[in-house]
Amino acid sequence: MNTKMRASSFAAFGALSRYGVGVQHEAFLEQAHTVLPRLILHLHDDDVSVRQACRDTLRRIAPLMEIDGLSALLNTKCFLSDHRTDYEDFVREFTKQFAQHLPSRVDTYMAAIVQAFDAPWPIIQANAIYFSSSNHYLMISKF
Repeated sequence: MNTKMRASSFAAFGALSRYGVGVQHEAFLEQAHTVLPRLILHLHDDDVSVRQACRDTLRRIAPLMEIDGLSALLNTKCFLSDHRTDYEDFVREFTKQFAQHLPSRVDTYMAAIVQAFDAPWPIIQANAIYFSSSNHYLMISKF
């Protein structure tokens, strides 16, 4: 519940990314995929320090994920903005990128997102609902 703790936790994970190379790359990458849905959800947290920590961490782990277009997405207005509509645009674009490049991870991401439906913060619950519906819509539209 503590905003300072949330911001510090996300920032610490970003700082650890410098160890995500070499023999540690695969292990760190697994952790990054585990944390990624929460980072996306907290990009539109009520607290500005949490939002900034999530942005900084995403910028640090993006190169390790080796996804074409992800770094470019992190330089767009929708990623850098604090407006709700920009956040929603970012989530839609992020969902497209990951469904295209990592379809095997969609189920894992969805499981983490659904867990956030019970988050103690209404904004994170709303973000989880939007994020899950974006994933669901994208997967249905492929058929």
